[in-house]
Amino acid sequence: MSGLERVLLRRGGNLTGLLALLAPLAALPLIAGTALPLSMAPLLAPAMSTVLGRRRRRDLLATFIGKNVRSDSMTARNSILYISQEEQQQDEVLAGYLQCSGMLAADNHCLERLACQFSADALRGPLHKDVASLVIYTLLRNQFIPERFKQRLRSAAHQARSSDCRRRFPCTQQRP
Repeated sequence: MSGLERVLLRRGGNLTGLLALLAPLAALPLIAGTALPLSMAPLLAPAMSTVLGRRRRRDLLATFIGKNVRSDSMTARNSILYISQEEQQQDEVLAGYLQCSGMLAADNHCLERLACQFSADALRGPLHKDVASLVIYTLLRNQFIPERFKQRLRSAAHQARSSDCRRRFPCTQQRP
């Protein structure tokens, strides 16, 4: 029994230790979800400001009715582009973290084990399943993660029914 397995067993089993290892990955989409409303604030600012005088009220009403559709669509377009750039930066940071920590290495099978256990329905409790689903989805949609690693995850998920995930995909990664 390796040192990692002993540590994981002391902490409540292999699965709990594996999920603890992957917990930083699950937090990234949650952080992005809270940042999204903040980035949309420029679109809401005119609606929240106080308008004094009839002309300002009329101009504000005309904006919402659609007379100023061009400026509204430009504002929305610019906001969407900004959000898209933010998501790309987050994806790039995540891919860099995984690369530097060795999680994408050919001899590291921790994420493959997670995909296998998720597909085999071997995870305990709805929270473990939700976290695993979020991590796997985030990895598969990330444009900066190499396609051959994504293929390894898909292959591990397909092998879930025909093999023991722990034996097939040993996880020897030490917790950071």
